[in-house]
Amino acid sequence: MFPGPELFVVILPPWWNTWWFRIVCAALVLLIVWCLHRYQLRQVAQEYNARLEERVIERTRIARELNDTLLQSIHGLMLHFHYACEALAENDPARPMLKEALQRADTLIVEGRDRVQSLLDPKSVDL
Repeated sequence: MFPGPELFVVILPPWWNTWWFRIVCAALVLLIVWCLHRYQLRQVAQEYNARLEERVIERTRIARELNDTLLQSIHGLMLHFHYACEALAENDPARPMLKEALQRADTLIVEGRDRVQSLLDPKSVDL
């Protein structure tokens, strides 16, 4: 028996047990985690925007209601007091007090309208 040529056989691991397959799997897992994170962030942003929009709508409704009912009613009441003040005699002691009260009411209406405007400003909404 004489020695024949030697044949070396290299048995490669299965494809699922190779280094490149493991890297591809790790990359896919990272990609899936990243996509899930982005999806969750998008969901949170949508919920935040929905709540913000609800608050803006509610504040707008309140501001319109205040402007349409309360401030207009106060303004109408002030007109009646102006007519009553003008009906008083010039030397009537109640006339200066009534004029001062009307000036305070004017200030109240200006402050009320400013507050209504701040309610209508969407930048001032707190969550």
